[in-house]
Amino acid sequence: MRYRILFAVAALVACKIREGRKVTASLNPADSMALSQAADSLEALYHRLHSGSHNERPDSDQAAVAAAWRRADRRIADITARTVNSPGRDWLVGDVYYAAWDLDMPNAFDSAESHLSRSLTLDSAFFPPRLSLARLYINSGPGLAAKGERLLREARVPPGSAEDAKVHEGLAFALAFQGRAHEAAAEAALLLAHDSTNQVMRMMRDAYGRNHAAGDRHK
Repeated sequence: MRYRILFAVAALVACKIREGRKVTASLNPADSMALSQAADSLEALYHRLHSGSHNERPDSDQAAVAAAWRRADRRIADITARTVNSPGRDWLVGDVYYAAWDLDMPNAFDSAESHLSRSLTLDSAFFPPRLSLARLYINSGPGLAAKGERLLREARVPPGSAEDAKVHEGLAFALAFQGRAHEAAAEAALLLAHDSTNQVMRMMRDAYGRNHAAGDRHK
């Protein structure tokens, strides 16, 4: 069973070229937007196919997924063929493969992991690929949740910032999937201290905190 977490799309940031080879072309804003839109399009298709009102036939669904992936794959091939490798490019390409993994495209998980990991290798302080890679591991289920937890704990973000909130949210899920309910509730509470509107975190805090308290009473 695939575990899913719905997160907001990270904002595009300036890309830095860290490689020693000759640069033929850097990733420009138009290419950045094109890759972001490719990921958004695949995510939108996933949500449509899994919505309560969806009633198309399986063969139609498969055709829609195949067509959407062909478009995204062509976009990746075009952009990577004429731009140099960079932290930003690998992050964005990795996010496209991440969205393709949600749609069960073959080898998409490995490609997403490879690109996001390379982005972090090129710039370990770059937060968006760290967050995407952590989510990829956490959403894959309990088996890789610990790797996602480790990535989030190594993040260097300003306390109380939007990035800090994303770290606490991700940690709450990572810990919950590892059966560490009390710690998950604590992370949810930390996020709620800055964003009281997050209903998912409120439910997690209340349910896991209540269960932990009940367990203590029965010891």
